[in-house]
Amino acid sequence: MRIEDVPECAPRPGEVKLKVHYCGICGTDLHEYLEGPMFIAKEPHPLTGYGAPVIIGHEFAGEIIALGGGRHRLVGGRPGGAGGVSHLP
Repeated sequence: MRIEDVPECAPRPGEVKLKVHYCGICGTDLHEYLEGPMFIAKEPHPLTGYGAPVIIGHEFAGEIIALGGGRHRLVGGRPGGAGGVSHLP
């Protein structure tokens, strides 16, 4: 695990971009830091294609500031949070 600056990316179709107002750390993330990698795939996952390195986290809440393409039930400026998030640098 490391801390680094990464460029912001635009949301892809079906995704939203949040301006984070509050953030915490999940117990699973702590285990990943202390004992990992446990849940982050070292090789790309066969279905999602995600693999290390990834930016993990889901303990945050903020405001929707951008919408990716496609249809959304959400609108900009509304509160938002996340259930499970991955970001590929």
